[in-house]
Amino acid sequence: MNVIYKYLVDQYDGLLTGKVTLPVSSNVIDIGFQEHNLYVWAIVDTEHLPNTTKDVEIEIYGTGQGIKNIDQLTYLKTIHVEGYVWHVFIKNV
Repeated sequence: MNVIYKYLVDQYDGLLTGKVTLPVSSNVIDIGFQEHNLYVWAIVDTEHLPNTTKDVEIEIYGTGQGIKNIDQLTYLKTIHVEGYVWHVFIKNV
């Protein structure tokens, strides 16, 4: 069965990068802030949950900011927070 779970982004430095550990059988579908914490939502195949996990690296860029290694990133979404606009990418593994 596929279930959507919410995961706190660890090692989020408040600006440009973050990391979240997810089951290998997961697929990130969204990211956003709740009560000043950054979370990702992922679809997890609970019938094929391996005992292994994967680290998903997140990079966040503001409008007008240069993007490093764009060919290694997959766009996820744009987030509006307190007047700022942030563009969120997942680093391809």
